Amino acid sequence: MKRINANRLILINMNYYMQQVIMVVVVLAEVIIIVVVAAVVVVVVVVVVVVVVVVVVVVVVVVVIVVIADLK
Repeated sequence: MKRINANRLILINMNYYMQQVIMVVVVLAEVIIIVVVAAVVVVVVVVVVVVVVVVVVVVVVVVVIVVIADLK
């Protein structure tokens, strides 16, 4: 009987340990997903900002060139 009880306790402990491990893995997976999504969002925002800045600069340069040409 005692051996069976000991084995059962070990099994219960193993189950508890596995549950803890699974919880940790799930939490880590969620954190990794959140970090990846955040990184993608940051990259997209940076790309959009860069494109907008480039477009604005090009427009300003073109306008300045046209104005200078008109003045001449």
